[in-house]
Amino acid sequence: MKPGCFRFVPPIAMSFVVCCCGFPGAVFAGEEAALSANFELPFYSSYTSRGQVSNDEPVLEPSLTLSKGDVTVNVWGNYNLTDRVTDDADFDEIDFTVDYALPIPAESIEMSVGVLAYTYPNTENNPSTWEVFWTVSFPELLIIPSAEIYFDVDEGDGLYATLSLEHECALSDDLALALGVSSAVGSSNYNDYFFAR
Repeated sequence: MKPGCFRFVPPIAMSFVVCCCGFPGAVFAGEEAALSANFELPFYSSYTSRGQVSNDEPVLEPSLTLSKGDVTVNVWGNYNLTDRVTDDADFDEIDFTVDYALPIPAESIEMSVGVLAYTYPNTENNPSTWEVFWTVSFPELLIIPSAEIYFDVDEGDGLYATLSLEHECALSDDLALALGVSSAVGSSNYNDYFFAR
């Protein structure tokens, strides 16, 4: 799943997360909005993207996020730890995201637009592509609804949209439980490019 967009947490994860390690974000203060940086290196038993299992063997998914004001830049990758997809342990996907949080006066609405580029190194017949996206959520509600719309303007040449509902319960000061459900639909061109290969 790509950063810069809302992340849905299902009741039952499709991939078992064995462990996750990361470095806390660093904040660089200045006269204007502070620049923050965050690096994560989670380990998963498989790579699942939008409900589709792309690799059923262990992977690492490093992610670097830089944020300043309303702008967030992210670089995310999927690193296969076996030769299940690539000829050897290597990256088979690296994505680049630029996200801009729209200045909505109401705190009860969060909205953003952005650009997402997909690249597929060390693979065959997987041309790179890119898309624009729009997201909206209502975080102040007890059950949080959100919507995401992605439009691929290159190889995918199509639309993908999701609707989701999520509720988070605080179990302690440092632990929370998130329950949710989502549904998605994609155009035929989009589905053929991302899911039929």
